[in-house]
Amino acid sequence: MNAPARLAHSRQRSVSSLYVTPPRRWRTPTDDDVGWWPITFSDLVLLLLCFFVLWHVAETKRQTTTAAQAQSSPPSQLPEQAPLAGQQEPLPSPEAITSEPGEQPPSPLEPPALFPPPPQTSIHSPAEQTAWQELQAQLDHYVQEHGLADAVGIVSTERGLIISLSDTITFPSGQATLSPAVTPLLRRVASLASERPELDIEIAGHTDDRPIATAEFPSNWELSAARASRVARALLDQERLDPSRISTRGYAYYRPLYANDTDEHRAANRRVEIRFFRRFQAPAAHGDE
Repeated sequence: MNAPARLAHSRQRSVSSLYVTPPRRWRTPTDDDVGWWPITFSDLVLLLLCFFVLWHVAETKRQTTTAAQAQSSPPSQLPEQAPLAGQQEPLPSPEAITSEPGEQPPSPLEPPALFPPPPQTSIHSPAEQTAWQELQAQLDHYVQEHGLADAVGIVSTERGLIISLSDTITFPSGQATLSPAVTPLLRRVASLASERPELDIEIAGHTDDRPIATAEFPSNWELSAARASRVARALLDQERLDPSRISTRGYAYYRPLYANDTDEHRAANRRVEIRFFRRFQAPAAHGDE
């Protein structure tokens, strides 16, 4: 082989040797590389378990201490707990809302009456209270004289005089047609209202909880309001009263005297109340003449 050929052959071998890749050596995983995470996870679980154990011990100790204090303290000295955030205070019972001040709700074991007993306290002057009692005495005398004690109840309170009329003498069941038996009593009530023009009159109709759905009265709301309106119209027909003195209300069965659990209690709840009261006069502002 001549010199140029040997030189070309040596150059070719040098270039080919540059592209030769050495064999790779793969590294096999060891136990240290794949076993570290169970140890870390077990440490985390152990820490959580210790936390819950300590929390349970502290909570049990707190409950035991609270129970011991409650047993050792008298009921009258127990501290009142404030409502939690977002927690509403307990609502008053219906008896506490509908009862007059100082008035006890009737017991369900007692026989039903036409009206609860009057409160013992009064916010008015003795002279005004005496005037209400005199008006009550006149109506009581009329009721006793005409034998209406079982159907008419009269109560004088610190806010006026209330005449409670049972439905036995006012309206047939489920109707708003005034019975002729109550006309003489309404004539007497209208006469007393005419003699006392300073008094206003409010008439309220009440029903029991039995549902009613007729073409004339779709519900007890319409029936109670219609009965109150009929009584108001009857008073205006008896005497020339100022209509601005008279107002009517219909309460349906939402203001009962007793729970609607027996026929006797339902009969006591079906009533029309006529209330005499003095219109509130706002005090004159300073500087007015």
